[in-house]
Amino acid sequence: MLRTKDCHEVAELSLLQEDDVKMWRAVSLELRVPYYLICHGCKDGHIWIDETCMLWREKDVVDFCKDVSQDTEKKILQILMLLPADGAERWQMVEVKEIWSDTICANMRPATFIASDGRLFGSTGLRQSCGQSKANQRIYSRSKISSNRTIAPSSG
Repeated sequence: MLRTKDCHEVAELSLLQEDDVKMWRAVSLELRVPYYLICHGCKDGHIWIDETCMLWREKDVVDFCKDVSQDTEKKILQILMLLPADGAERWQMVEVKEIWSDTICANMRPATFIASDGRLFGSTGLRQSCGQSKANQRIYSRSKISSNRTIAPSSG
């Protein structure tokens, strides 16, 4: 969960945004769970504008990826997991290579996140196997499209 305080709002920048958008200079990470940074591009006329959002619910990450895959004006550049410190260790950043979701029991079984180093993650933490059956759908896959861009949406 992300927490903000009114005193951290950058009111001058908030006034320049849409009515329902606020700008903050600080946010607190309230839970010791993975957080997801989604670096994505949005097309504005003939140029791409890069933006990064932070999400903490796996379902929101899956929904975001599905929405982007349906929109030719958007593309995912990279997904990173910010993993909570375990004991005396520090938080660590891990790149996500693929995301798989069970198409039959999507509400009962969370998505599986495959890190670039091969580790598998889900809401129960580190997983042992992915179980990529016919019921599973690849929601995201990192693939190179040029030397300076990575695009991701994949439908299977």
